[in-house]
Amino acid sequence: DPPNGSIPMPSGNSIECGTHSLTPTYDPQTESFHFDNSWGREWGDHGSGSFSYEYLSEYATEILGCAGYMDQLAIDYEQDVCVGWKWALSHKFSIHGREIIEGATGERMAWAFATRQGSELVLHEFFVWPTYRERGFARKLAELVIQLSNRAKLELRLRVPFVDCIDGRLDAVLAAGKLFGVELRETKSRFYYLDGVAVES
Repeated sequence: DPPNGSIPMPSGNSIECGTHSLTPTYDPQTESFHFDNSWGREWGDHGSGSFSYEYLSEYATEILGCAGYMDQLAIDYEQDVCVGWKWALSHKFSIHGREIIEGATGERMAWAFATRQGSELVLHEFFVWPTYRERGFARKLAELVIQLSNRAKLELRLRVPFVDCIDGRLDAVLAAGKLFGVELRETKSRFYYLDGVAVES
């Protein structure tokens, strides 16, 4: 847990333990990237963190830039709102989001991000904020992603990085896979610990 969420450049004896997905924004004044993490408000600076441009250049394994068009779809879900959005660079590659937002405050309670890669829809992020768990949002979010996969006629694939499976989180990850009809299995990839494809029922 870095002090104040500021991630330093690793020392010579640092050990690589996996990867993590983030959505950072760049601050030209500090020449650093800032992001909201998905590990709770106890992490970093009340759930937020930052890293330098040098860190990004040296250690980023995959960067998705949005420079296309965006569609938004609002879906009523009781008193809360489900939002769907899409950034597209071409008909073969696009980034899709499904979010559940509290109607009264506008706070994001749960979200999922996926990319269309060829004939697959690859889910990279699936998260429900801890204070909103046990309220059915994970199941609703999974339904929205499955609907997207079915409507686009894409095979749904889940990829889970190492860091999301440590500190007692593996059982929760496997349970999330079942919401999608996916049996997650270990991979030999250095970027993902678990991988699986949805099986049609």
